[in-house]
Amino acid sequence: MTTIQGTDAEVITSFGGEKIFCNACQCYIDVNDKLEHYQSQWHRYNVKRKCAGMGPIPREIFESKIAQLQTQKEEKLAEDEAIYHCDLSRKKFKSKAQLDQWHQSKKYKALLKKSQASPAPSPTTSRPSVKKSVPSDDPQPIPINECLFDGRVFANYKENLNYMVQKYNFFIPYIEYLPSVPDLLTFCGFKVGMGRTCLYCGQRFSSLQALRQHMVSKNHCKLNLDEDGEDFDELYDWSAPQLADGEIDVDCSDEDHMDDDHQQVVVQEAKRTLADINDAGELVMTDGTVLGHRDLSRYYKQRPRPLEDQQSIVANMMAQYRRLQLPGYRPGKEAHSERTKHVRMRQDKWQLRKGTNQNKLSTKYNQVKFIHG
Repeated sequence: MTTIQGTDAEVITSFGGEKIFCNACQCYIDVNDKLEHYQSQWHRYNVKRKCAGMGPIPREIFESKIAQLQTQKEEKLAEDEAIYHCDLSRKKFKSKAQLDQWHQSKKYKALLKKSQASPAPSPTTSRPSVKKSVPSDDPQPIPINECLFDGRVFANYKENLNYMVQKYNFFIPYIEYLPSVPDLLTFCGFKVGMGRTCLYCGQRFSSLQALRQHMVSKNHCKLNLDEDGEDFDELYDWSAPQLADGEIDVDCSDEDHMDDDHQQVVVQEAKRTLADINDAGELVMTDGTVLGHRDLSRYYKQRPRPLEDQQSIVANMMAQYRRLQLPGYRPGKEAHSERTKHVRMRQDKWQLRKGTNQNKLSTKYNQVKFIHG
């Protein structure tokens, strides 16, 4: 027996004929079948794995993977071509959205009333034998971990906020003056789910689906503090921000900067200077930036999971608002002065409302004291 070794294959001559050893597939093949083998998908796949530094796979495993992918492709194609049926009207629809729109129409409700069928029939698909249930349209509050505009559910409300910002540009104005983000999301969930009211224009709708279509199509996926300021002011604390903004410094407690009405807001540009050196030898700047040595860069590159507290959530949302340059968080002096003007106007209204409530309380207390005195 003679063996001739090459770079890509070994040719073995025996009494039974010549065979070639394929280094990519790690198997022996006949010389007459080498062209068919080199052109096969199995050989090409093993060559790509070899270039990537991976070992070959046997032919049986490769064929099973191909069959599995083909089955998944056929299932997806069958699901895309599924036809939705309405048992009451015997109509056919190409998508679930068309079926839901038909269930909300007046003709379907008239047929439902005529047939005296209280529940809506559950739609079924013709090819996949899976029943599709129509979502209930009963007024109920939307949870804080569910998107207000499409009903998508997340693990927590922080992921829900990030999703609504990225897809619908929904942001919370003056979030640094908000003591509790979940309380605001709960209020918005009651307003949308129970009241069926648009967050921006205040228009009411008969169904949740119609309300969501209105907010998305009209770009009303935002809060309107100018129209509904009294409702939202109960959730804000305009006395002082919950977190330093880094660009503005709103101070209403310093006696040296108060005017005659004790309602002056001092706005200062943040200056970055050295403030302190901590125990680890890091430089702490006045704007909160911490500068460390380059030898410790591998530790600074680590991103530990932050604590789920109010300040960290507000800081992350404010940073995301600045990156997207949303209204109220855009750079520049004009945007800064406009934001300061709105903040001061909110603070004046908040102080006026607070003083009015205090006067009512003191007047009632004096009346009771005069009667029993």
